[in-house]
Amino acid sequence: MSITGLKYADINGFRGPVVPPQMEVSDVPTDSSIRAENVSWFPGGVRTREGHIVAFTPSASVVSMKNWITPTLNQLVYLKGGTSLVLRDLALGTEAIIGTVTAAGASFQEAGDKLFTALRNSDGSGQEARVYQGSQFLKIAPPPMSLVPTITEVATGNVTRGTHRIGYILASNSGYVGKPSPVISGVFSPVTFTASGSKNGRLQVTGTWPAWASTMYVVMTTVENLDKYFIVPGLSVGVPGGAVGWTVTVDFNISDDGLTLGQEEVTNNFNFLTQDGSGNGPIYPVHVTAYANRMAYITSNGAYLSEVDNFEAFSEDQHHVTLPNQKPTTTAFEAQGTLYLLGPSYTYKTQDPGVGDVPATWPRPTLVSGSIGTPSPQGATYSSDYGYGWVAAEAGLYKFDGGLYPELPVSYFQTPTWKRINWSQNNVRVVDHTQEQRVVVLAPLDASSTPSHILTFDYSEGSTPDRIKFSLDSIGSYNLGSIEIVKNPTTSRLDLYIGPSNAGSVIRRYSRAEWAASPGTKSSDNGVAIAEAFETAGVPGFDKSRSKLIRSRAVDLRITGSGTITPRVWKLDHIGFVDLQPITLSASPGKKIR
Repeated sequence: MSITGLKYADINGFRGPVVPPQMEVSDVPTDSSIRAENVSWFPGGVRTREGHIVAFTPSASVVSMKNWITPTLNQLVYLKGGTSLVLRDLALGTEAIIGTVTAAGASFQEAGDKLFTALRNSDGSGQEARVYQGSQFLKIAPPPMSLVPTITEVATGNVTRGTHRIGYILASNSGYVGKPSPVISGVFSPVTFTASGSKNGRLQVTGTWPAWASTMYVVMTTVENLDKYFIVPGLSVGVPGGAVGWTVTVDFNISDDGLTLGQEEVTNNFNFLTQDGSGNGPIYPVHVTAYANRMAYITSNGAYLSEVDNFEAFSEDQHHVTLPNQKPTTTAFEAQGTLYLLGPSYTYKTQDPGVGDVPATWPRPTLVSGSIGTPSPQGATYSSDYGYGWVAAEAGLYKFDGGLYPELPVSYFQTPTWKRINWSQNNVRVVDHTQEQRVVVLAPLDASSTPSHILTFDYSEGSTPDRIKFSLDSIGSYNLGSIEIVKNPTTSRLDLYIGPSNAGSVIRRYSRAEWAASPGTKSSDNGVAIAEAFETAGVPGFDKSRSKLIRSRAVDLRITGSGTITPRVWKLDHIGFVDLQPITLSASPGKKIR
């Protein structure tokens, strides 16, 4: 059969897909597509996506993960089986349980050698925030002590003559400097002591010390103002956490002038929220993140923003930022010095002026968008390194560069697929795989209550709706639970890790480079075949020069691989089809296949 003189339609753009009814099928450009599942895109082509390999096997569900990198360690902290938090050394492969919990999900935020955690219940509500430091995993903001000190005078010194009020602050292993002690029946009860003048003071406290105890500071007033408390500057003493019957002794030698010049006033510490006498935490956040050297605890009713570098210290009146009309808050992120607070369908912003004032003095949150937000605590991400982020809103996936959202989401042409997301479980998770130039959304579709699909958006050729490349990914014989971008301990490459929602293995997706080096061994999900599907737009298109096309005589394919495929040609609107002759694939066919 000769095809000499017939019109020829090239398809070499390979982007999309455009999911009807976002556009009439006959109007979809020929360089786009109308279906793409489990595929990966490259310039001028499309192929089966990269496969997965087992990273490690916890034999339990892993519904939350965080790559925690310190100057000396590359670690993965994950929620194992909903009952424990496990810290895994990625280089050595060793693990340790850092805490026992009962939770359906978690968010994590590192702060140097500390890791703050917000745990969530199955109904989406939060639990008491916790912090891990060293060998301890504890609820944040421990309460003040009830142990009453004794004050005496010793030796010659500089304590100002007259009446002072004296107490102490017990700091925790995590660095928390909280409320002054002693507190008896809920009331601060300092020791009133009259100094004779020209002598040192000695504070002694004997008792059983909590496991979290680390350091003691002496707090006292001047003679002139018995309601204003200062930490004695430059003076602290270690406390043996867990010790029984131990006496802590602190000698202090400072005048009232020295107290005021030291400028370490702690009067505001009396307002800090702490655990109660039964150990119940002060707040129940659903998410935790960092902002301006503070920790931001996101609750359903706004954000509690800590003191600078005192990450567990906050009060109700000075540190609680709420949205207008008490609108619910679901998550937050920092972008270019601004704190963005998101609710299910709106975004607000506020900012620390940078002068050290408490959050109550900051500008009231102002509206960024009244229609774009996210219902999920992990439905937004922002990279300060790259200056942009992503928000998974019910209307679509939006790229956010700061300021205002774009008019259309990058997922605009995939809206019918996006609308399948089941938002009721609040378990949509967004991560940006910057090295691969893909933003990945883990979500439950349709009636699923656990994540069922990975919505992958390739922005290597642009991040506008007409340039984005989309693939609806799933993994056969695997129940999705969580995703995280993890630094490879050997190559420093950033890898996509996926955790299971049931007892199973954590798997790692091969990188583009790994696939290119050995596609034959990197194109399965740990031995399970990948169910890829790709469908072009209408061929040869419906422009005027081809509007009278009656018959298609041949198809030329440039296709590589292994095994056998049977191309299928659909009629418009999928009303009837023709299967072409099976094609035996080759890694190097050396020709187009007709």
